[in-house]
Amino acid sequence: LRPAFLWGPGVPSLKIIQQKVTQGKFMWIDHGNVMMETVHIDNLVEATCRSLAHGKNKNIYYVTDDHPRTVKEMMGLLLATRNITPTKRSIPHPIAKIFASVFETIWKSLHIPFPPPFTRFEYAFASLPRRYNIEKIKTHMNYRSVINFDRALKEMRDSYQALNKP
Repeated sequence: LRPAFLWGPGVPSLKIIQQKVTQGKFMWIDHGNVMMETVHIDNLVEATCRSLAHGKNKNIYYVTDDHPRTVKEMMGLLLATRNITPTKRSIPHPIAKIFASVFETIWKSLHIPFPPPFTRFEYAFASLPRRYNIEKIKTHMNYRSVINFDRALKEMRDSYQALNKP
């Protein structure tokens, strides 16, 4: 199985984005308008169970929620579950690519013990479209999303609030 960006309660990557936003170190690349696909943890579990019963050996199956969104829309909705509104600041992707390469080179050359402010992976994640054809998993395994998107966001919000009560 090849899952897209994984999301759901407690997703570690969201904590990293949240920190960057709250520290003022976050910017969209190209206004966050690139398309991305995601997969909720419940949908990945469903796909995993189906693959064990119906998957064909040596086949690759892409797994998504089957609902592409822009990076800005998806990250905005996920951050909203933590009562965070990201900045509107944006940087063009060619400049972001240069910054990421320069930062990584400097950090590696100087053996700086903490991560650079922006990496090539982060650049790729936020600026390169990620669309996947999931017809194969739908056809071979009758895969469908098992969780309603709005309900999943509410569960994330409720989970975060329960864990962060004062």
